[in-house]
Amino acid sequence: IGIFEAYTGIFQGFKKAGSRALETLVQYAEPLLSFLESVCNDKENRDDFVTRAAVGLLGDLAHTLGTAIVPLLRAKPFWHGFMNECAYSEDERIRNTAQWAGQVIGGLEGSG
Repeated sequence: IGIFEAYTGIFQGFKKAGSRALETLVQYAEPLLSFLESVCNDKENRDDFVTRAAVGLLGDLAHTLGTAIVPLLRAKPFWHGFMNECAYSEDERIRNTAQWAGQVIGGLEGSG
């Protein structure tokens, strides 16, 4: 969970730094999505804390990178099933975080 929180902090810092900094960050989005995909697919070793942090990071990625993330999300469709899993979680915090992340991503999909 700590690594996801660290990435969230990095993305928030880059967002505040402006568009030039965000251009630098885009190059790291694909490897980060690959990492998220492996974590999301590992249901045996993923607990609720990691799940909520992962779905939150997906939303943070979309929120920070905007339409630049859309082609990467289209190339890595794992997140659809993961978001669906989170939407039906017994944990209300996971559901709420997934709802927020889904709204952020959904708002970008028509734009990219």
